[in-house]
Amino acid sequence: MVGHSARTFTRFSLTGLEGSFAVTINIMRGRYNVIDNPETESVMNDLGVEFNAVALPLYNLCPTAFVPIVILDQNGPKIVMATWWLLLEKGPKGLKPNPKWKTFNAVAKREPTSKLYAPALKKSRCILPSSGYYEWKGKQAYYIKPQDKAIAFAGLYRRWEIEGNEIHSCTLMTTMGHAKLAHIHEKSLPVMLPESERESWLSKEELPQSRLDLIFQSRLRDSLEVVPVSQYVNNADHRGEQCVEPVGEQQTMDVD
Repeated sequence: MVGHSARTFTRFSLTGLEGSFAVTINIMRGRYNVIDNPETESVMNDLGVEFNAVALPLYNLCPTAFVPIVILDQNGPKIVMATWWLLLEKGPKGLKPNPKWKTFNAVAKREPTSKLYAPALKKSRCILPSSGYYEWKGKQAYYIKPQDKAIAFAGLYRRWEIEGNEIHSCTLMTTMGHAKLAHIHEKSLPVMLPESERESWLSKEELPQSRLDLIFQSRLRDSLEVVPVSQYVNNADHRGEQCVEPVGEQQTMDVD
């Protein structure tokens, strides 16, 4: 989920955010989806939010997109849309992703002492619900998802206010790569929260480092299905179900 390639994105989903902006990212990294299937509905219900609160499916979410996140406010769990790029800056028409730093991912081993991420890690944690995610080897995309489950990615978020509008931004936590997926992407693995850790992750309580170390372990807590999919997904502007169309045999990565 790292690298770079220039690309301009256009989004118009939230009041207060600038509609068009250019950032430098790798368009072949850092993608996931949220599909309207029973597994995704189950993880939403487990998090205590309404499944129909978001217009689904979202087959090809990439950095700088507006993505659904779950946060905890005074009334309990709440789903909001957030810019998938934690650090924003003022533009002539509102807020936009700050291209100076690539803040769509936060590396777990660095962030406890990071001036940018450490405050959010203490009390502004969120969950990014997901049906599955994509990784690339060269130009070949692979779709990765748990067997018979959806994903609760660990994330951090920030609130912004502009012209009376509340805006959210977020980042997705990653940890060290896993040997079972090294043949596709060896550098990192997104942090996928087990059911037992989701409530504490959403809480406003500061988690001890020993607890964070357990959460950030590079391990497979569920069996993962890995399947090569159509190069249709390589284009960040493509939004259809062809994004998950298999073009080869599925592999299963067993739990650790």
